[in-house]
Amino acid sequence: MKVRRIKRANRILTFFKYNYKIVPPFRVLVDGTFCNAALANKINLREQLPKYLGGVVEIATTKCVLSELESIGSPVYGALVIARQFELDVCPHTPHRPAAECLAHLARRASKGKTKYVVATNDDSLSEKLREIAGTPILYIKYNAILLDRVSETSKSAAEAPKGEIDAIKALKAAVLGEQEVKKKKRKIKVASPAS
Repeated sequence: MKVRRIKRANRILTFFKYNYKIVPPFRVLVDGTFCNAALANKINLREQLPKYLGGVVEIATTKCVLSELESIGSPVYGALVIARQFELDVCPHTPHRPAAECLAHLARRASKGKTKYVVATNDDSLSEKLREIAGTPILYIKYNAILLDRVSETSKSAAEAPKGEIDAIKALKAAVLGEQEVKKKKRKIKVASPAS
């Protein structure tokens, strides 16, 4: 793996770690397009994802993703076999929805709950939906390599909001209590040691 690619991933993951508490073990939610791209590029997901993300990875998928792959049939049979190897996360859809809707729903729900997902997809329309959800890292496969999508503007702006609140609290505190004087410490007189 290229050093620049890993440094870029570390920088993006650090942003999500400090702003959205996304830490190892990473819960990676995989869809059919990602599995198909991994198969086409001969990428072993169980081996490469932990290397790239730099931590323990739990790979999962949903019943909606599996049913979509089954309905497509033989062109994506290899992707279906790969997707069946992973854990199934519970999705509330009894008549199965398209995979893009299901993953977007789970990511939206996860942004408010305890479980944090890293979503792995090669579907551009799903990626656009996920960029609108703050705190959702997106993985995709390009040039025979797994890559992390850059931090979306929604995630950046949601992370900046608390900093503005801190400034407002400091201004209120100064208005109520008044400006506090900073006391200067007196310097002690240095005495030469008798040993010298």
